[in-house]
Amino acid sequence: MLVFNLSRIFRAAGVRDPRKFLKEKGYKENTVHRIVNLQVSQLRLSSLEAMCLKLGCTPNDLLEWRPSRDFASKDVPLQQLRLKQEEDLQIDDMVMQLSYEQQLKLKEMIKEQFGEKAEVAQ
Repeated sequence: MLVFNLSRIFRAAGVRDPRKFLKEKGYKENTVHRIVNLQVSQLRLSSLEAMCLKLGCTPNDLLEWRPSRDFASKDVPLQQLRLKQEEDLQIDDMVMQLSYEQQLKLKEMIKEQFGEKAEVAQ
């Protein structure tokens, strides 16, 4: 089954309070509740596009595939959308465990890799 799982993208985007974020973006309370509690069963394509633009992601980043037992081990393209624990990293927690010197080095590496995009996001 395909489900919307926004928790990892919220963390990656630095959204600490998804409810507040979604309300500020104009989502109604019942929609916010369904999104936050992973109960979204349908979403208009225009809403999906708007969400992707606001979060800087793609629909694949927002979807997770939870296969039935019959398909869990089969080699199908949807396997790419399975959430793996090691992929669900909480980068802020990882960075906080680094020393100050390591954080400065990481900052420089990010600037080198992503250039001005990284500077704008600060």
